[in-house]
Amino acid sequence: MVLRNECLLAFLLLIWTVSLQAQTVTFGYETKGNPPYYFKQQDDKSKHSGATLDVLRIVAQRLNFNVAFIRLPWLRGLLNLKQNKIDGIFHASFKPKRIEYGLYPMKDGRVDTSHMLMVQRYHLYTHRDSNLNWSGTKFENVTGPIGALIGYAIVSDLKNYNIVTKESSSIRSLLNLVQSKRLIGLVNLENMTDPLLKGSSDLNGIIKISPAVKEKAYFLMLSHGFYEHSPKLAKAIWNEIKAIKMTGKYQQILNSY
Repeated sequence: MVLRNECLLAFLLLIWTVSLQAQTVTFGYETKGNPPYYFKQQDDKSKHSGATLDVLRIVAQRLNFNVAFIRLPWLRGLLNLKQNKIDGIFHASFKPKRIEYGLYPMKDGRVDTSHMLMVQRYHLYTHRDSNLNWSGTKFENVTGPIGALIGYAIVSDLKNYNIVTKESSSIRSLLNLVQSKRLIGLVNLENMTDPLLKGSSDLNGIIKISPAVKEKAYFLMLSHGFYEHSPKLAKAIWNEIKAIKMTGKYQQILNSY
């Protein structure tokens, strides 16, 4: 009888120990660089460094879960999110049709920008000899397709302006086409594009046009499977992101880069 009780106690202790093990949550993000939020994979193969990753590590620490990061091309990352192969993906601007892939923080049926990770701006880049321009409300002197990264939300925005787009998975290849005047311009995130222009003397013919074509809020999307399995944790993750943004901690992180 004593042996039986000891076995039962050992079994209960095992269950209790397993229950205390922190859950591992896997977040995916791009192989491209988007400094200071994250850096190009070839320059940052295993460090997973950047402001957004630091934020999510703090969130994991506060909520007592383990975080794992995986790098994927953007469209493959969205597909993995849809198939529940990863728990979340960043950075995602809000598009209603993306809800089939995963979930955003919502309030009263609308995306809740108080829970965003950050804001980014899309700018027009063109050759200094080109007459292509963005006035702030419309594109002027459009004589051909404008480049954009495939799968990015800006593609649909450009099409709403009746712009024909040339899409690619490579920023560099699109910039090369603009530099050689084989493409009239490119609309892309300034965080991704400006460092390439600054560090590449062979792209010195390209200029950045202001004001921004579009300013978008970007979020951590969570998979449907993760939300269904851990709804309280999902909401807590978004709430912690908001808390970090509302304090000086977020600015401290940005300043460290």
